[in-house]
Amino acid sequence: MSLLFAGRRQAAAHRAAIPSGRLRWLHRSLVGWGFAGPATALVVGLSIFPAVWAFLISLQKWNGIAPAKPIGLLNYELMVQDPDLLAAVRHTLVFTVLFVPSSIFLGMLIAVALNRPIKLVGFYGRASSSRSSRRRRRPASWPASSSTPSTAPPTPCCAPSACRSSSSWRASLRRSR
Repeated sequence: MSLLFAGRRQAAAHRAAIPSGRLRWLHRSLVGWGFAGPATALVVGLSIFPAVWAFLISLQKWNGIAPAKPIGLLNYELMVQDPDLLAAVRHTLVFTVLFVPSSIFLGMLIAVALNRPIKLVGFYGRASSSRSSRRRRRPASWPASSSTPSTAPPTPCCAPSACRSSSSWRASLRRSR
């Protein structure tokens, strides 16, 4: 009888361990951040931190070897005056407008195609099977090293229907269709 109610006792003990009110809210928040924290740290570490670091480096004149000299927004002023900037922005916009919708459309097209039933699936299955797969399969109770039964009779592994020959298995498969 104690096994029947063991789950209820553990649940009651767990509820008693969690306080009510503000501490309960804090407990739920900490549990939530326990799940979301690693993903948040990954996003911050791999995207936001490098973006901020790149902006700080852009405010300096630095060749990677000599010490950096702070120049403020001069790099951005020079970039706006560059005639190739407009061409680069235009090419980026054209590629984005053409590639993003076409990749979404192609992905949806493939998803719809894969979601439909495959025509002639039975033909493909029969065409791919070879004569060697039509041989009688050895029961699971036989040793894996030999293709003949051992001297001792095989013991049934589970239900008698599990040790049928492959021909009766195919017959039962045909009946179920």
